Amino acid sequence: MGRPRQDLVTKDGARHIERARKLSEKIEQAREAQSRYAAERAAAIRAAVDTGMTRAQVARELGTTFAAVDNILRRHEAQPAPDSGR
Repeated sequence: MGRPRQDLVTKDGARHIERARKLSEKIEQAREAQSRYAAERAAAIRAAVDTGMTRAQVARELGTTFAAVDNILRRHEAQPAPDSGR
């Protein structure tokens, strides 16, 4: 019938669980920050294009490809800007 169920968590086990929870929170915060940074990057690229630079020029200045710049702008235009919290 399997092993008996152990309802009690050891002190060591609880410490590891708490550490895992804290790291999960940090991961979520990092994802949120990355999303904000991506939106800000796209807005900066859009502003550069709006000043008259071509997407190819922007890509060259950023050291990336036209396709990457194009994808960044498409994703940004397809999604509402995240709340900046400011």
